[in-house]
Amino acid sequence: MVELPFILDSLDGQIYHLSTHAYGCRVIQRLLEFGSEEDQTRIFREIKDFIPFLIQDQYGNYVIQHVLQQNGDKCLQDMAETKQNIVNIVSQSVVEFSKHKFASNVVEKAILFGTKEQRDLIMSKIMPRDEANAANLEENSPMVLMMRDQFANYVVQKLVGVSEGQEKRLIVIAIKSYLEKLSNSEAVGNRNLASVEKLASLVETVTI
Repeated sequence: MVELPFILDSLDGQIYHLSTHAYGCRVIQRLLEFGSEEDQTRIFREIKDFIPFLIQDQYGNYVIQHVLQQNGDKCLQDMAETKQNIVNIVSQSVVEFSKHKFASNVVEKAILFGTKEQRDLIMSKIMPRDEANAANLEENSPMVLMMRDQFANYVVQKLVGVSEGQEKRLIVIAIKSYLEKLSNSEAVGNRNLASVEKLASLVETVTI
């Protein structure tokens, strides 16, 4: 598309602001989709220092999701490097991002579309150490904080879906053990948490 360099010239220095705009974020996604490697480099150069803000922005998070959904083996180098950078940033604050209305969508996409290594990096910040730990999680542990939250709960659901083997076993043990703890608790409010009830119905069908 010969028009793209002209468009990017006119947007120079405005990429971040456009990414946080209701319609501008769509323009940036299309430029990333159809632009050359040089075009992408210009875009990524402008947003690289703003990735944590875009992750949490109501429109910017769509630009970040777009990058995460690209196949790292087939996309251009700048796209693959930016995707890895996003995953690194997500892994550093995975609980906080998971509890955020917009950033939680980014965490989900990182889990669903990341490479095995990228997914493992994120899950390493969440997973119980072993089965004994999974069965006796502290209230301030990442998994419990996420299970109890209305947005992070969806991230935990995604973890159940994408995990396999021992990882899935640890997650399900953690969920079932926490649900049992709540059912035995006198804290009626906790037992009625809608987010926890969603997980209860999910793990009922999972065999470990």
